[in-house]
Amino acid sequence: MNILPKELPELRARTVEAMASVEALGFFHERAEGRVLNGHAPDVLQGWEVERLRSADLFYISEPMAALAKASSKSLPPYTLEPEDVPTRAGFAFIAPGAFQVVPTVEPIAAICWGQVEGGIFVTLYADTDLVLQTLLGRGKCTSEQARVHRGLVGALSPMAFEGVIPYYKSERDVEGVTEEPLLRTLRAAWLLMQQPLAQLEDVRADRHARKRLMRAGHEPGTVRVIRLRRPSSPSAGSGTDREYHHQWIVRGHWRQQWYPSREVHRPVWIAPHVKGPEGAPLLGGEKVHAWVR
Repeated sequence: MNILPKELPELRARTVEAMASVEALGFFHERAEGRVLNGHAPDVLQGWEVERLRSADLFYISEPMAALAKASSKSLPPYTLEPEDVPTRAGFAFIAPGAFQVVPTVEPIAAICWGQVEGGIFVTLYADTDLVLQTLLGRGKCTSEQARVHRGLVGALSPMAFEGVIPYYKSERDVEGVTEEPLLRTLRAAWLLMQQPLAQLEDVRADRHARKRLMRAGHEPGTVRVIRLRRPSSPSAGSGTDREYHHQWIVRGHWRQQWYPSREVHRPVWIAPHVKGPEGAPLLGGEKVHAWVR
C-alpha cells in the first residue's frame, strides 16, 4: 500500500469504521486473553482503540526518516520514557512501505496507533491487508473468495496480533537489562527523532472533496504532519580544541545524551554523520564524495 499524505485522513476514517465493527471483536477477544490486557472486556478494549484512532494526530513518516529510526534504534541508549517524550498524547502514523520491516518473517508494519494509558504508552500495529492476504494465498492458507470477503470486512489495514505497552520507568536503573521488542525500540527512536531539528515537518490537508466526504460521514478531516529527513548542516570543521589536524575524517552517526534543564533530564539526541577536520585536507579512508540521496 502506498498512499499520499493527503489521503491519510480517509484511511484513518476507514480504519475507525473497520475497528468499530462487530467483525473486529474477534481481535479484541484475543487481546483480552493476553498478559497485558487480561481482565478487560473485549468491547471495552474495542472502544478504547476506536477512541484512540478518532482522537489521534495524524503523521506520515517518510522512508528516509523511518529507515533512520530503524537503523539508529540498534544503538539507542536507555532512557526513562516520559509523556513529554512522545510527540502527541494519541497518534496514528502511516509508515512508508517496507521501511519498518523489523521481523523478516512478518509483513512490514504499515501503520501504528498509540495512546497514553496509565503507566505507559499503548501501541497497536497495523499491516497492509492486501499484502497479508497475498502471503496467505501464496501459502495456500485461504482461497481467493475467502480473501475477497476478508478484505471487505477488515479494510485496507489489519490489526496485528501484537501486544505492546511501552512503560514509564521511574529511573534509568529500571531500564538497564530490559529486553524490548525491536519494533518498540524503533518506535521510541522515531519519537525522539521526530522532535529533533533533523526532522522537517510539513502540514498537509486532505483536498476539498475528501474533506466534504469525511464530514458527511461524521469524521474530522484532520491535518497530516509529514515527517521528512532534513539535510543535516555540517558542523564546524574545527576540532573544538587548539590541537592542529592535518586530515579530515568521517564521524559516524551516533546518539549523544543531552541535558534538558527545563525538564531536568538527559535525553538521547541523534548526531548525524559528518566530516570533521580542516577544510581541503585529505580525507582518511579515501576521497570525499558529496552525495545526498533522498
